[in-house]
Amino acid sequence: MFESGLPRQFWADSIVNATHIVNKLPSPKLQWKTPFEILYKRPPSYDNLSPSGCLCFASNFNPHKSKFDPRAYKCVFLGYAQCQKGYKVFDIDNKVTLISRDVVFHETIFPYLTSGSSPEPDSIIIPTPIPNSVPVASLASSSVSPLLPEQGLPPDPSPSPQPQRPHRYIKPPAWLKDFHCHSFFTHHDDSCNLASSHEAFMTAFSTVLEPNHYLQAKGKLEWENAMTEELATLERNNTLEVVDLPKGKKAIGSKWVFKVKLNPDGTVDRYKARSVARGLY
Repeated sequence: MFESGLPRQFWADSIVNATHIVNKLPSPKLQWKTPFEILYKRPPSYDNLSPSGCLCFASNFNPHKSKFDPRAYKCVFLGYAQCQKGYKVFDIDNKVTLISRDVVFHETIFPYLTSGSSPEPDSIIIPTPIPNSVPVASLASSSVSPLLPEQGLPPDPSPSPQPQRPHRYIKPPAWLKDFHCHSFFTHHDDSCNLASSHEAFMTAFSTVLEPNHYLQAKGKLEWENAMTEELATLERNNTLEVVDLPKGKKAIGSKWVFKVKLNPDGTVDRYKARSVARGLY
């Protein structure tokens, strides 16, 4: 939060995101293995990691949007969704939290760090203006006697002090001290039934990242095997047939949809890949 300039209202998301990252870091107590690798028996992927608090744009897929509506929302990256696939972002203009899978990151731009977040009322300092007629030398030393006004000229009026805003101490609510974790989470869907106070401190054990497109799955043996199995199933069921494209016709594109199937204890059961037609948005 300090490096990105995120306001304090996002402290819970920052803790969850930090836990997500710590679970992927090597630990000397685990023989330099990561907690993720100990739990899932495979090394973690770092393809989808982005710095918390950076600028990002979430695509606007509203079917009723007009030509004058933005095609993407200007957001700040908060972390990763716990109960569904996607990134958790904060819409800067509309002041709402969104979950989106189609996000473009600008990892070197931090909106709250460059523009500055709204300061607390106690930290507002109102400077007292200094009139231009006061010599600079008279401000450097307090032992110099004040200069007498010139003959026939009235003395410069002393500047009236600006009204200071009264300082007040805002006591944080008592319920903020009650945040603690009661249980260990063994399934990524367990958090959906928890209260918001417990969800804020949920450890990020839903760290089995599912690729959003083919390039993210390429080169990973488990996903390549899943795609090979899907193509073999389509051919075996006579669902897939390779034909020549008729003249004057346009082919409909396709995409891969990836899903990790979990056991009741949270371990990976199998990797599922499906080939689907894109259609029209």
